[in-house]
Amino acid sequence: MQLSDTEHIVCENIARGYAVKQIADMMCRSPYTIDTHIKNVKRKNGLKNIADITREFILSLDNPKQFFRTMVAAFFLSIQGFTIVFSDVDEYRLLRSGKRTVRVVKARVSGGRKTKQ
Repeated sequence: MQLSDTEHIVCENIARGYAVKQIADMMCRSPYTIDTHIKNVKRKNGLKNIADITREFILSLDNPKQFFRTMVAAFFLSIQGFTIVFSDVDEYRLLRSGKRTVRVVKARVSGGRKTKQ
């Protein structure tokens, strides 16, 4: 794939699964600019969609298997991180699900003044 440096970065982030808005935020550019880069990549290489860009980008790498190893490792580490962070959620729910007593105080209006019953 013959790409400019910016188009290469955009394609890499697309292949990593980022959305256009996320890529725009990371690169401090407008999402419309990122869309233009994507359109140029499609035009230059005769591609039709994001899946084609991802496939061609990965196949153009020197070592595509390494890219997949990195992505799979990152995926499983993120799952492990979520499990560690959210492992105490069930305990928290048990603590919060105990019976709560709510006291309702009615206000009675008499002679323009509110009084408690």
